[in-house]
Amino acid sequence: MDVDRGTKPEILDAAYCVLVDAGYAEFTTQAVADAAGVSQSLVHYYFDTKQGLVCELWRYGLDQLTDKVERRAEADDPRDWVLET
Repeated sequence: MDVDRGTKPEILDAAYCVLVDAGYAEFTTQAVADAAGVSQSLVHYYFDTKQGLVCELWRYGLDQLTDKVERRAEADDPRDWVLET
């Protein structure tokens, strides 16, 4: 995470890591806050509930993937464009 900590995308990135590493059963807003290096209250500022955070995480991931696919489709030669991981 960069110096300007605590933004919504950084919290979503941390949420992704927690979900992948710990699974949904161990996924808590406190675990996300710890991974993002922010307070739990900041997580709740952006996301009302754990379920809301997970739903937003799915939307965020889908938006990221959609952007990458659109850039690939608009490339002069899509075979030369590699999806970033």
